[in-house]
Amino acid sequence: MINKQSEYSKKWVEDNLSKGLCSSCKEIRLPNSKRYCEKHYLQQKSKTHFKTTKLWAELLELYISQDKKCAMTGDDLILGLNDSLDHIKPTSKTDSKYSKDMYNLRWTTRQVNTVKNDLSDFELIELLEKIKNHTTQSTKRKTSV
Repeated sequence: MINKQSEYSKKWVEDNLSKGLCSSCKEIRLPNSKRYCEKHYLQQKSKTHFKTTKLWAELLELYISQDKKCAMTGDDLILGLNDSLDHIKPTSKTDSKYSKDMYNLRWTTRQVNTVKNDLSDFELIELLEKIKNHTTQSTKRKTSV
């Protein structure tokens, strides 16, 4: 019986995906997600960050409160394509309670979050200014030669 159920479930998921539907609920899948509608995509984000799917609505609220834009650059965020959840205070440098704190999260682009890594905003800005200054000086040297 269990084997028949798992075969049925697998076929149900495959059918949904082939029709462009969420693998969990038959809602229209996010254009950039391989498996999920907005709700189930956010539930997976919630599960990753909080070890529970129950905070998906809060993540959606945060996303909407940011006008669906990156908190650092203002670029448009598209769930399933370029979105990422950033810890404002890096959890590697603070008390572990911040890793579970919704107020320590913001939506950014994946690119921004990758560059930021475990830096504070101040450290990130310092690094970017250092890169900008060095690049500008390097470019001036090359053009004057």
